[in-house]
Amino acid sequence: MIEFFVYIDRLLFSFFNQTIANPVFDYLMPFITDLNKYTLSFVIAGVIWIALIIWGGKRGRIAAAGLVLVIALADQFNSAVLKSIFERARPCHFVDGIYNIENVRLLVGCGGGKSFPSSHAANNAAVAMLLSWYYPRLKWLFITFAVAIGFSRIYVGVHFTSDVLGGFIVGIVCGLVVIAALHAADWIYTKVFIKKSGVKSIEEEKS
Repeated sequence: MIEFFVYIDRLLFSFFNQTIANPVFDYLMPFITDLNKYTLSFVIAGVIWIALIIWGGKRGRIAAAGLVLVIALADQFNSAVLKSIFERARPCHFVDGIYNIENVRLLVGCGGGKSFPSSHAANNAAVAMLLSWYYPRLKWLFITFAVAIGFSRIYVGVHFTSDVLGGFIVGIVCGLVVIAALHAADWIYTKVFIKKSGVKSIEEEKS
């Protein structure tokens, strides 16, 4: 059974990395997959984060705090714990002196880290989960962005499909954990400490 899933996983990787290869994706996917390496990306993310704190009201401030927590949780749990447990080689790595997958179309640096789960997928899924919860009207924007990042990791040749799917699951779970923690803290703060002040909970503000 395991061999069957490994076969399907490699088949899907070959399909996304080789079969559907085209000049547009060859240009676009390396750019998307390396967004975290551009200074402009950090500037834009920083401006949005500050805007949430200044103009986002209570919901925005909680979401801003949640972003810090969810990225830290997803990244550390995925990279420091799960990758150390599974120790899976990337498609572009050498295994016993030969390539893990032959004829990989490697469009970016392979990277020396382990493959499962994908940290890119985990981190972006965690952010998408949290922002979709607090800003449900924009959820498809957040989801689409996370899926595009995950797909790019397969297309450029550095992750298997199961790595990305596993990363998505890790990110969603981490997102739900942080959301639950934030709501518990918000409930305790509004119901126990300042109930008489008239401050609304985040659920009341959203409605």
